[in-house]
Amino acid sequence: MLKFNSEKFLSLHTSDPYEDWLADETEVDTQGWFSTAPIFETLIKETKPKIIIEVGTWKGASAIHMAELCQKHSLLDTKIICVDTWLGSYEHFLDLGPQCDPSWRNDLKITHGYPQLYYTFINNVVSKKLTNFIIPLPLPSNTAAKVLETKGITADLIYLDGDHSNLASDINNYWFLLNRNGTLLIDDYGDENWLSVTEDVADFLLTTNAETTIERHKIAIKRKQ
Repeated sequence: MLKFNSEKFLSLHTSDPYEDWLADETEVDTQGWFSTAPIFETLIKETKPKIIIEVGTWKGASAIHMAELCQKHSLLDTKIICVDTWLGSYEHFLDLGPQCDPSWRNDLKITHGYPQLYYTFINNVVSKKLTNFIIPLPLPSNTAAKVLETKGITADLIYLDGDHSNLASDINNYWFLLNRNGTLLIDDYGDENWLSVTEDVADFLLTTNAETTIERHKIAIKRKQ
């Protein structure tokens, strides 16, 4: 199902991760948080990305939305690389966090002590017929950044919505995977429930000259050089 357009993408997997998956429409669950914010379409129209990297995918709602936007704007060769462990965060296991609902642990679909959320994501992508756009990369964000760097894969648009406790590292790692004139989009900026996000972004902006746009707890940082 995947139609990779270069050996760099093919080398991320030794076989098609969607092969022989029979979509179960009754199990489609694209629950997410602000996954269809208008800024996604604004940035996709502006950057016309050939490659998008998303760090923190959950069930795939925002990746699916971005893929549908690429279809809408005839960007049919765009690839969206989804980086996630699909194991949840510490909040899910400790029932902690300012916005964490204890029921979210059920979304992990833990079987024999191990989350099965990845398969919810795969089923969602297959059901939406977006396998030609979305490429899963089930790794911790720092490991995935190293893999992508080594394989020479860079992006025009990068969306960071992973483990907020690791955001400072993610910003630094993925900024160097961002093409010139590309945009880094960060979630939960300015949200009083996630003050560390705003602090980490502020620290980063002290070190770089970049244009920023803020829209509903998302900040877009455009790389000029």
